Amino acid sequence: MIDALVTGRSVAALLAALDLAEVGLRVGIAIDERVGEPPAAPVRDPDGIVAGFLNRVAAPIAGAGKLGAPGALPLVIEPVAPLLLDREGAWAPQPSPAVLGIPASPLSSEAVRLLGAGASLRAYLDRIMPLLAVGKAKTLGPLVRKRIGARPLERLIEPVIRERYGVSANEVDVALAAPGLNEALSRVGSLTGAALAYSERNVARETRVIPAGGSAALQAELLRKLSLYDAQLVESRVCQVSQRHSGLSEAVGAPGCWRATLSDGRQIETRSIILDFSRNAIRTEILTELAPELGADKIRVHAAVDISRPEWLGDGQSAIMLHGGWAVRLETLPGAPTRAHFTSAVLAEPPSLDGVEAVLSQSLTELGFSELPDAEWSTGVAAAPFATIASREQAESRVANLSGHAPKILAVGRSLFGDDLPVTLAAAHDGAVSLRRYLTGLID
Repeated sequence: MIDALVTGRSVAALLAALDLAEVGLRVGIAIDERVGEPPAAPVRDPDGIVAGFLNRVAAPIAGAGKLGAPGALPLVIEPVAPLLLDREGAWAPQPSPAVLGIPASPLSSEAVRLLGAGASLRAYLDRIMPLLAVGKAKTLGPLVRKRIGARPLERLIEPVIRERYGVSANEVDVALAAPGLNEALSRVGSLTGAALAYSERNVARETRVIPAGGSAALQAELLRKLSLYDAQLVESRVCQVSQRHSGLSEAVGAPGCWRATLSDGRQIETRSIILDFSRNAIRTEILTELAPELGADKIRVHAAVDISRPEWLGDGQSAIMLHGGWAVRLETLPGAPTRAHFTSAVLAEPPSLDGVEAVLSQSLTELGFSELPDAEWSTGVAAAPFATIASREQAESRVANLSGHAPKILAVGRSLFGDDLPVTLAAAHDGAVSLRRYLTGLID
């Protein structure tokens, strides 16, 4: 009998396992055989949650006689204005400062190059437009269109928003995409002025982090730490779970426990289950069986491959464009080759990934880029980011409802939280703390 069985090895699942193992609970960690994990990429970390988690993983365990793990340390990537396509089809930097592409200085040389003199002047009229003529807008598209015009929306904002959310700016809540921007608009009186006032906060919101040694190094260090706490690594997947209500000795506790059948035929009895929804948005049978109401309502396909760096793309720079229904980001991170990231629009159902890589390879050729020799594509399906506060709250409510009626089941993973890693890690930690209080008898 163990205290908790984890159904996968995503970062969030391993964090929850570590929170239990650190207080002496017996944890078993199974494997997850889902194919097509979305390619890893730096994540925005506005509140430092991911950086704090990475520092925790990298730190040595007191008394264990082990050095820290520098590969798990956070590599911080400061925001740099991306390159966008100008009116002539050449690459030019996004006006800076800017918030989601909204320029703080619409008459800057960068803005004029991307928009043209007429559209830049139209955007500048935002500075003298009465605030009451527009009012407080809920979604980003109407706000931008009314305040600074249609061309800035098309050229500056839409590429950024579609790459981030997979939908148009008309479908994205301002309060979700840039919390506090509407309040700055009310205070300052213009959208471009609000972008300037918001710019310092925006730097923190756009700063990204990634493990210095990559996602594989992070997972390896988490597993190493768990082994030091005697966590059991189960090299099989969980196929079936049933709850037992009787026939247990009082020493086991309960009123009951779970019996898990593994793919190798073994059975494990456990007092609790941690369901790993991971980043891969394709549900497994065990997830559907135990939590059919959970999982991503909408998804996106992600693909990435290393390419030869274009001569116009400098170190630390990125470029964003839309092509053939995909958002494309080219980026060169420190110490890594240039990488092309493709992200689909929001989809209701996971599509077949057969042939996707061939289609995207052709797109690269059409765009004038070339894959590195022997480069391998990474392709997978992830949850679509929440575009509205209502959709985010509905998803969070479903997770909370599961915890309320099944306290011995903890659901974790980025597929539950719109692929938002900081929120996912915070929820996994909070859920694990509640679960360990239950398992140690601190709460009923």
